[in-house]
Amino acid sequence: MITLCCSLKVRKRLGLSDNLSPAKPATTVLGNWYVSLQHFGKLQLILATSEASLLSVVFPARDLRLTLERNLQAGLGGVLLALGVNDELITREQQEMEEVAYATTTNRSVIGSMNQLGMFLSYELERTADMLSLALRLSHIPMTALKGKGANTHPFPDIVTRELFGLNGRTHLNSYPPVPTTWLTVRWLFTKK
Repeated sequence: MITLCCSLKVRKRLGLSDNLSPAKPATTVLGNWYVSLQHFGKLQLILATSEASLLSVVFPARDLRLTLERNLQAGLGGVLLALGVNDELITREQQEMEEVAYATTTNRSVIGSMNQLGMFLSYELERTADMLSLALRLSHIPMTALKGKGANTHPFPDIVTRELFGLNGRTHLNSYPPVPTTWLTVRWLFTKK
C-alpha cells in the first residue's frame, strides 16, 4: 500500500478534495510517493518522487485520472530494472503499489528536492525525450536531503534505492558525472586546486 501525496495541480486534475486524510505508512520498500505536474511549454509531465530515496519516475500527464497509478508502476519497473534490481523484488514492489490512497504534500524536504529535480528535468529535456533516460539521469543527481540520512552517506537517489533493496549501492550508471547545478559548478571551480 502506498499514498500518493499530490501537489495542488495534480489534485485538481484528479478531481480530489482538499480535505484528504494524512498520508498512511507505506508497505513498499520505497515508501510513499510525491506527485507533481511539470510544465515545459506545451509539454506536461508528471514527476513522481519516492519519499524514502528521492528516486523519480517521469511520464506524460495525458489522461492522468486513468493512467497515474499504472504509469507510476510501469515507469518504476523500468527504472528499477535499469538500476539492477531483480525481477522478483520489482514485482513485489509493484504489487504492493496496487493499493493506493491519496493525500496532500506535507514533507517540505521532498517538495524542495522535487523543485530541484524539476529544474534538472528542464535541462535534460534538451538532450532526450525518453522517459526512462530522463528518470535515470535524475536518479544520479546529488540531493542534499539524502546526505547523512541515517546510515546513508550517499546523496544519490540511485545508490540509496539500491541499498534499500539490499544491493550494493554502485551501478554502471555511476560512471557518468551528475548534472552540475550552478552552485555546485561555482563551488567546484573555486575549490579546485
